[in-house]
This record gives sequence, structure tokens and C-alpha cells, in this order.
Amino acid sequence: MFNPVVTKNSKSFRAYNDYRKSVFYENSPRDSERILYILPWLLSVNEPECPGYIDGLKRDFRVFGVENCGQYKHQQKNEDFFKRAFGIRKKGSLLVSKADSCMIHGVYTIGSVGTISQTQISDCDIWICYDRSEFDPIMWKQFNQKINLIKGWFDNFSKIQVFLFLCEIKDIRKGDFGSVGSESSGSTQQNVLKEEFYRTSILICGKIPCWWVAYEEWGRMDYDSFALETSQRPVEECDYIDLGNLENVPRHEFFGATLWQLNKSMVMPMKSIIKMALLKMQLEVEQDNLVCHRFRQRVLSGDYELDPMAFTMEEIFKHYSNKSSPSDFEFLKECFYLKCELNPFDKKKSKKNKSAYELFKQFQLSKETQIRLSKFKDWIVTAQINLGKRLFVHLLKSYDEIKKNHEGVASKAALEDLTILGRKITCGYQPKKDKINVLLKPSSELNLGGIIFVNRNDAWYLYAGTDKKNVLFSSSDITSAIAFVVWNDFFSPVATKMEPNPTSVTLQEIINLATKMRNFLGTCDVFETDPQNYLTNNYIEKAMVIINFETHHLEREISDIGVICKNSWGEIFANRFHSLDEFREFIGNMNNGGRLVDFTYYLKRNCIDYEKVLGRVKSIVMTSYRDDFFGS
Repeated sequence: MFNPVVTKNSKSFRAYNDYRKSVFYENSPRDSERILYILPWLLSVNEPECPGYIDGLKRDFRVFGVENCGQYKHQQKNEDFFKRAFGIRKKGSLLVSKADSCMIHGVYTIGSVGTISQTQISDCDIWICYDRSEFDPIMWKQFNQKINLIKGWFDNFSKIQVFLFLCEIKDIRKGDFGSVGSESSGSTQQNVLKEEFYRTSILICGKIPCWWVAYEEWGRMDYDSFALETSQRPVEECDYIDLGNLENVPRHEFFGATLWQLNKSMVMPMKSIIKMALLKMQLEVEQDNLVCHRFRQRVLSGDYELDPMAFTMEEIFKHYSNKSSPSDFEFLKECFYLKCELNPFDKKKSKKNKSAYELFKQFQLSKETQIRLSKFKDWIVTAQINLGKRLFVHLLKSYDEIKKNHEGVASKAALEDLTILGRKITCGYQPKKDKINVLLKPSSELNLGGIIFVNRNDAWYLYAGTDKKNVLFSSSDITSAIAFVVWNDFFSPVATKMEPNPTSVTLQEIINLATKMRNFLGTCDVFETDPQNYLTNNYIEKAMVIINFETHHLEREISDIGVICKNSWGEIFANRFHSLDEFREFIGNMNNGGRLVDFTYYLKRNCIDYEKVLGRVKSIVMTSYRDDFFGS
């Protein structure tokens, strides 16, 4: 018999969890039904008509408690609804309990879904928790097949991008989430991720984490004793899962996580600035004073309609209100308002609006500021990019303060990551001679409205849409301008325009070159480059040779050669030569570190001596280049 406090806490947790589900349903009615209701059912049935069907399945899979889950009563949802959705005519329940079923102990969301910060572009990370010892090799293979098939169904039918993560219980318990992989500079998330999980997760179906219920405000309950008691009960009868206690997070883990967030900020700065503020706050308080602890205490005290992200921001705002300059503090509030995509004109009495109202009633933003921020998608693109620059400057400032005050707690791996990250930032955003720079984007949805090429006074200018007051880029070399558009992922054949001008360049040739350039060089992606590349000297990997692009097609002489190079650090450089001798010298001195360089060539198809001109340039490359190579 469990302690009565556990029973009380369980009821409180379920009331809070039901509230979170209702917020998710309100934010995303159709997708939340698929995730909260259909997903655990699909994991627990094996029918040919259903996503996840495995022919010759050795044993059934089953999410713990799926047949008694209260969610199936939500809006009168039941198994017949699911069967009709997939065209199943078989009568009776498909959830037939079998003693030898492989158990899935719990299915949980982690992150922003079902919170104030969920937006139309939010994704949904889902942990599917299992005990590896319960799977033989065949069942393990079939389990992975089932998960992949269900993931494919979500990819096809869900507006929300859904990610399914198989998480072994004992690994979560140890805080072993492995390497973050190619998307980071190498640090592991460890207990920082577990803190986020306990603070933001929704129990879709399965067992309640012991951490949520093995708690008394004055600390009289022993977690380890409760976890041991649950482990001694039959797994099919125990409602609780031991994912490990979380009393504190070592400072070096918070420090490592700041590296991860600064890394992520290169593509998602609005999200990263909030997480960086949280990490910095946690480094400045006692190690055992975690936000998830205070959040749990509030929920189990009866505050069931508590939004985890609103609560987290309340804690952050309290911490920084007297520690930051007024301008920095105001900027932090504005960032969270933008992150949540709030609208001051939205009068719906939604749960999201209620949480936002309570938060910004305490930490006020002027009505004028709210209106300005709510129109962010309509800002001119240069104003949006200026916000991106401000975001990144703020992030770097926060990181510099963290590094100055806490570098002594960094792990050996994190110290190596400092080198990698420093070079990655340099590569991404530090100007260099002939380098095509990357614009800092606050979001993926810029108000671009297409790109217009304008030639004026022997120079090329790029404008976004109808905004002719603010120049995005300018150069005497149009191939540099095209490279800028491609590398910043601004290129769209149908949205590229050119004003009439006296040059021989045509819009179609711009589109043709940009298309080939994008196919060959790609677009700027800081996660595409292997982090280990930054620990060695950079070298040229690819080179695109562009011949006589701005000369008339009847011109037989080679008087204009552009070379766009991409190096091993993920940078591209634009060079232009007006003589073959200059071009020959450049190729001969190309820094490739003794490695092969992948060459490709572009020459207008209507060039009068196409084959002759192209052959001559290729010959120069072959005779000037100091190593064997393969051209294309």
C-alpha cells in the first residue's frame, strides 16, 4: 500500500496533466487528437489497415493502461472512432489484453506543446519509454519498424512536425541521453534535459514518473525507498515509473548546455534567447534550486492550471528584473512575447491568452509595444534582420558573462566545444575579405517578398520585394550577388525579378546560375558541417567556375571569370578575375590541404564558342591545379 501522500499527489498530477492536454487540444485540435488519443492506440494494435502494422509480428506491443486511459472518453472518443478513421470493419475491441505483450511503459511529450509558447511552427518531441531487457532481438527490430511506420504516418497527416524518440528507462534514470550529435558541438544534455522533461512533459498514456509523486513539501518522503517499492511490484500493476530522481544539476552541465543553445541560436535565436536566460539564471542560483522543483510544488499544492512556460518566464523575469539593465530586461520580455506569437487584439478567452494576460499583467509591456510586436510578420525584412542582429548580440553578451563567471566549471568536452563553437560563430557571422556573409534571421518566416536585382552606376543592388529604401546587398559583381541570394536561402525562381538595365545579363540566366549554384553549394546550414572540421585548418572543398557571365554571348575572348569556393568550415567566398593569368595563379595557389577539390563550371549556353571556351578554362584548371582532381 503506497503512502497516502502518493495517492494525493497522483490525483493532483492527473488533474494538472488533464489541463495540459486541454491546452494542447485548444491550441491544435486536429493534431492533438492524433498525438494524445490515436498514437497510444496505434502503438497497441496491429491491424493491416493501421499505420504501424507489422506482418508476422512475434508479440503484440502495448502501452501501459491504454484500455483504461481516460482520454478515450474525451469528447466521446472511443475505439470505434479510431476504427472508422482507418476503415476497419472488424467488430469488438482490438485492444485485446495478452499476458505476453511487450510493454511500453509510458508515452510523453516534452517541450512547448500544450503551453503558452506553442505556435504554428512548434514541433512535438515524444518520448516512448521502454525496458530493453523485455525485448529479444526480433521484437526490438519489429518495435523500431513499428515506430518508423507510425512516424511516417505523422509526417504525411500532421501539420505539427512529430519526432518519436525511443528512450530506455535505465538511461533516463542515469541522465544518459548520449551525444547531442551533429547538431551540436558535442556536449551532452544529461540532467538539463531531464529537468526540462519533468517541468514541461505531458503524460500521453502510461505511467506517472515517480519524481512527480514521491514528494512532500517538507522533504519527509524518501525517493529511493518509493522507487524501490515500485520496482518490487509486478510491472503490469504499478502505475509509476522510475525515471530517476533530480535533486540538482551540476554546474558544468548547465555550462555545456549554454554551448548547445548558442549553437542552436544560429538557426532559432528567438527560442535560444529564452533558454539561455534560463540556463544563466540556474548557474547563478543554488544547484538544488531548480525551476522544476518550484513548479512541482505549485502544482501539487493545487495550482492545476499552471502553464509551465509561463511559470518559467515568471521565474526568469523575477530573477532578471533587478539584475539586468532596463533595456535588456525589456528586450527579454519582448522576445518572449514574440516567441509566443501573442496578439493583443485576440479577445478569445483561451487558456493561452489567460496565461499570457496573467504574466504580462505582472511584468507589463506597453500596449504600443504589444501591437508593434504582434505585427512582426509585416515588418520590412531589413527591420526583421536588425532584430536578428540584436538577438545574436544579446546571446553573445549572455554567453560572455557565463564564460567569464563560470568557465572554471566547464568539463573537458565543453572546453573543446568552446574552440569549435568560437570558430563556428566566426565562420557564420564574421566578415572576411571576399566572403559571402550570412544575414541573422530572427525566424524562418521573413517578409521577403522576393528578390529584385537592380543595376545602377555599374553596380548591382538587391532589394526585398517593394522595399527600395533598404539595400540587402550590393556589389560590382553580379555573381557575388547571386551567391548571396543562394547562400542566405533567399532564392526562388518565381520570386526573382530584375529591373530593366543596359547590361547583357538576363533574368533567365540569373535563375539558371542560381539554380545550379544552389544544387552544387547548397545553402548556409551551420549543422551541415562536421564539428570536428573546426579543429583543423580549413581547406577548399568545392569550386564553381563562372565564365563570361556579364559579357555578351558573341564575345569569344575569356575576359571575366568568377570563382565561388566553399571551404571545410562551411564558408563561401566569391572571387572575380579579368585575366586568365590572374585566374591561373588563383587556381595554382588554391588551399586544398592536399585533398581533392570538386569543380563545376557555368557558361551561358548561347555562348558562340561554348565548347571551345569551356574546354580552354578546364584545361587551365587541369594544368594549374597542383593535385589530381575530378571536374564536373
